[in-house]
Amino acid sequence: MKTLLVPSLIASTLVLAGCGAPDQSAMSCFNPNIYQDGNEYLMVELADNQPTNYLFTTLQTGNKPQSTGKDPLPLGKELQRTWLVKSGEEGMAISQTLAIDAENKNFALQSGEQDFLSSKIKREADGAPQLIDFNFANKGQSRSSNFSYLTESTLDNDPPQHVTLDFKQTTTFHGIESLTTPAGTFSTCHMELKTEVKNAEYGKRHQLTVNTWYAQQLGIPVQLSVLFEAEPSPDQYQLIQAKVDDKTFMPTQADIEKLQLAEALNFAKSSGSTL
Repeated sequence: MKTLLVPSLIASTLVLAGCGAPDQSAMSCFNPNIYQDGNEYLMVELADNQPTNYLFTTLQTGNKPQSTGKDPLPLGKELQRTWLVKSGEEGMAISQTLAIDAENKNFALQSGEQDFLSSKIKREADGAPQLIDFNFANKGQSRSSNFSYLTESTLDNDPPQHVTLDFKQTTTFHGIESLTTPAGTFSTCHMELKTEVKNAEYGKRHQLTVNTWYAQQLGIPVQLSVLFEAEPSPDQYQLIQAKVDDKTFMPTQADIEKLQLAEALNFAKSSGSTL
């Protein structure tokens, strides 16, 4: 079940953010224009200054607006590819489509598809979709919501299985923090997303806590911390390189050698990076 839930939930928290809001608010980390062809970022999980997993994401403009009964919302698309260093193979590819609500400072996950080895998982919003919410004016504010997705999973040539997954999530804005990564030093919005997942068919509950630090104005996810259920410690990812509009962020040659990042950079290049 962890394989099905965690990558999709992580991916849905890694939408990007931005501009035109008070400097100390989470709204400063919402960028409605981030989904543009050519934007990308690479994050790496490090343990003892050595890479353990890579996460490369490309961002694109959606094909058509999403109707909401009012004015259509523009769409953004993202594709994430991961590389599992310990096993030496590509882990999975995740594609997602999101509606961009600039007025309410959020992204709404409409649908997603995940390919993992010989399995494929698709999900569609069943009613109100999951919101990636930046509409917080003050540190310490939080908001809870509920949503459901219809999920279709296929393994090898077996018939597809259909499950409805029900979620409860709480988003908390922990304030503005400065972080330094191999890609540079950034002023960030610290957002925490606590999600409880109930598999409606089997009655199983799963909990996931994801902390993401988004760079102000740029909206790049600078750091990511993922804690699944009762695991003793979270997985930690840091930004290695990024391209947002005309701005480029790269590690120094000293960090590439010290942190053994050459293979991660080559993985991003082979996955379509233009850096």
